[in-house]
Amino acid sequence: MKKEGYWKKYNRKFSDFDVKKILRFLIELADEIGEPFEKKSARGRSFKLSPTQYVALYILMVFFDMSLRDLELWSEALLGEHIDHSTFGKAFERIPEEYLKKYLKKLRDKIKDKLGDKDFVYLADATGVKLDRIYKDTISGNKKTKINAHDKLSILSEYYPDAGVICISAGEWRAGYSYDSPSLVNILSSIDVIQGKYLYADAGYDGYSCYYLCFKKGLIPIIKQRKYIARGIRRKALEIFSKDLYKANRGIVEGIFGGLETKRLLFSRFKKEEMRRKHVIGMAICHNLQTYMTIFYPYNFLYEYVRWN
Repeated sequence: MKKEGYWKKYNRKFSDFDVKKILRFLIELADEIGEPFEKKSARGRSFKLSPTQYVALYILMVFFDMSLRDLELWSEALLGEHIDHSTFGKAFERIPEEYLKKYLKKLRDKIKDKLGDKDFVYLADATGVKLDRIYKDTISGNKKTKINAHDKLSILSEYYPDAGVICISAGEWRAGYSYDSPSLVNILSSIDVIQGKYLYADAGYDGYSCYYLCFKKGLIPIIKQRKYIARGIRRKALEIFSKDLYKANRGIVEGIFGGLETKRLLFSRFKKEEMRRKHVIGMAICHNLQTYMTIFYPYNFLYEYVRWN
């Protein structure tokens, strides 16, 4: 059941904004972070667009599930000039994965600033991302066959119960059906300041390294444990585990994946691993963009876009 006012906010996102306004916001955010790449030398042609514009267009492409050819068709309407799809492709390849992670965090920080000092809890989870025309061998019914390969989107999200808001604070790409706990360890290790108190996760994160890092950073791990004898730090975590708290909060993170799947974003047409890694982070950015637009975008429209009009 949707909370009161949900549909008003949902409708306002579509009635108050258009693609160009979204693009302007994305460019402004990239400008705040800085340029993702520079020209290799003074020789050669100048960029058709600025590097931050390419970043914004890349996110817009992911947001609307467009191909490079689709973006070429939209270029005249969005930019006032026709730009070949290969130009976009070459520029997108130059965007560093770490830059997109900074972009994700920047958008998360804007959401956090609007919410103020509201309490939140961390929710960790991962989901598969279907790959187009990339297959792997398997055995089914004693016969060798091929199935679609998958990547994985691992996220650490923040849920604000009082505001009914969930955003992604960090994300990571993983290849195939890999274990979840190493991703969480990498993500937590990359966060300097932990602001939440609790972390909720399923049994996929039941590992000594996860518990160790949670306790080290002052987090209370509410992680469902697998059925084997708990010793050491796992026993300590089991003693503070609350079944009621776990049931009340654990499933909320699925709303992120449900929203991405509804928009057909848990799918990647890229073949190169480097681009697939960036595409997964782009998916996480798109969730935060949806959240920012629905909850906050309309209220500061005049302030944020006065210089564009």
